[in-house]
Amino acid sequence: MAIDQHVKGMKIVTVALIMGVVVFLGVATFIKSDPDPNAGTPMMTYMAAGFALINLGVRAVMLTVIPKNQIQQQRQHITDSEEGRKRLAGIYQSRLIIGMALCEGSAFFAIIAWMSESNELALGVILFLVTVMIMSFPFRQRVLDWIDVKIFELNEDFRAEC
Repeated sequence: MAIDQHVKGMKIVTVALIMGVVVFLGVATFIKSDPDPNAGTPMMTYMAAGFALINLGVRAVMLTVIPKNQIQQQRQHITDSEEGRKRLAGIYQSRLIIGMALCEGSAFFAIIAWMSESNELALGVILFLVTVMIMSFPFRQRVLDWIDVKIFELNEDFRAEC
C-alpha cells in the first residue's frame, strides 16, 4: 500500500512538470513577438536543440547511474520486503524527477527560443521533449516492474558473491 502512495506522488509531480511546459507554451503563444524577416540564422533555436540533445544524453546516463549508486549505498537495507520495496520506490522517484527536470529545462529553453525566433524547429524540440516526458509517466505497473527487476538483480548479485 505504501508503494501506491509513492506512485501517486510520482504521478502528481510528473503531471505538474508536464503542465508547466504546456502552460508556458500556451502563454508564450500569446506573448511571442512577430518574426523578424531579416533575422538570419536562428542561433537560439539551434542552441536549444543542441541543449536538448545533450540533456537527453545526460538523462540517459543519470537514469542508470543514480539508481545504481543509491542501491549500492542502501544495499543491506533493500530486500524483498515492504520496507525494501519502499526504498526502491523512493529511488525510482528520484530518478524520475531528475529525468523529468532535465527534459523540462530543455523544453523551457526551446520555448524561449521559439518566442524569440518563431522557428518551427523549436516547436519540434518542445513537442519531442513533452513526448519523452509523457512516455516516462510512472504507471503503477511500470514502477512495480522496475522494483522487481532491481530486487532480482540484487538477488543475482548476492548469489554470485556466495
